[in-house]
Amino acid sequence: MRFILKTCCFISMFFFVNVNASMVDEINANALSIPAINDFTQSPTNTFWLATEKGLFSYDSTHLFSSHTPPFSAFATLNVLQVAAYKSWLLVNTEQGLSLIDLISNQLIQLTDSPLKQQIFTTDHGFYFLHLGQIYTIKNEKLHSAYAFSEQIVELAAGFNNSLWLHSGGNAASRFDTASNAIISRLSAPADITQLSPSQTSTALVISTSNEQHYLFNNTHSLETIKLNHTNVQHLNFFQDHLYYLHNNQAYKYDLTTKSSKPLFYNSPAHFLSIKQNNEQLWLQTNTKNWVRLYAMQIIATPITESPAPRIQQYFKMLAQIDNFSKGKKVLSIYYLHEDKWAITTSNGLYLYSARTQAFDLLLPEQANVLHFTAPTTLWIASKKQLINYDFATQQHNFSLPVSNINAFTPSLIHSI
Repeated sequence: MRFILKTCCFISMFFFVNVNASMVDEINANALSIPAINDFTQSPTNTFWLATEKGLFSYDSTHLFSSHTPPFSAFATLNVLQVAAYKSWLLVNTEQGLSLIDLISNQLIQLTDSPLKQQIFTTDHGFYFLHLGQIYTIKNEKLHSAYAFSEQIVELAAGFNNSLWLHSGGNAASRFDTASNAIISRLSAPADITQLSPSQTSTALVISTSNEQHYLFNNTHSLETIKLNHTNVQHLNFFQDHLYYLHNNQAYKYDLTTKSSKPLFYNSPAHFLSIKQNNEQLWLQTNTKNWVRLYAMQIIATPITESPAPRIQQYFKMLAQIDNFSKGKKVLSIYYLHEDKWAITTSNGLYLYSARTQAFDLLLPEQANVLHFTAPTTLWIASKKQLINYDFATQQHNFSLPVSNINAFTPSLIHSI
């Protein structure tokens, strides 16, 4: 049996492939051992650039890089508010101003002495952002006014086909084309505009007004009233024919077909700070300044049984507690196991979290390299020195084998033991 086990381990070391390596579901500052993440962007090479409260980091879904050499060392002690990527350029917004980085020459160019107050947008034609109440872009490594609008612009929002929507606080909204740097359409709302929420996959636009009303403009030259279940909504996003927004730091989804709102997570203790679209994905920022991708959360939120409590409720209960739990520990990964049980691997041990008791129990006082759950109650744990079979029902180790350096499990390995 031991010979078969070693052979299976050897084979799995060479044929284990992470097919989802480029699809990151969560960007967790604690798990990466970096400061809180204010913002992030994904480059054309799928590298994540992370703007943190103390420095700029890059992350390729496997490895984290923090350069102590110029030009990145210039941000090592700064609160980086935003980061955007376009081709071989990074635009970095800090409390000390806006900077441009050429990733080929590693050249750093300071553009402003004060920070931008709103989001930076990346289009096929470069960076666009609000500066001094007007639309600016970058040309020849310098600030360039893209269009001289007659009034001070108060909001810019990314729309369909490299367009931007803008308004000046009145009831008029204009659509700006970044290819021609010209206004291509205008519309009027029934009241002063407070927020523009364009679709990035169609010409549709949702307008929020000062009287707490919301209107859908769908290119039929008419405005359809939308009745959300809440007032004072924040971060309204038009994404894949649905509206997503925050109310009292909870996340909601409005279905434009059924015309109804529902929470993304029922009875979730987690609070959210913002919502953003990046690389055709929707991300939510938690109150601990971690970022979670919407589809990842929908998978987690699939009910385990017919119970109305989704798995995501347990997940965010755990996240709300994990800051205190993880002091002095580096969290490496989080796994859902069964019913209310979760496994947390850290640099100094493996812990079992119970969503029912909200307690973290130490299972193994050493780092676990690989976990494999087999229903109904068995967890296989591979550390550097041994392979352990753990039973949830008895809460005991059934047995252990002195097998080292297991990098992955295969079904044949489990069945051969």
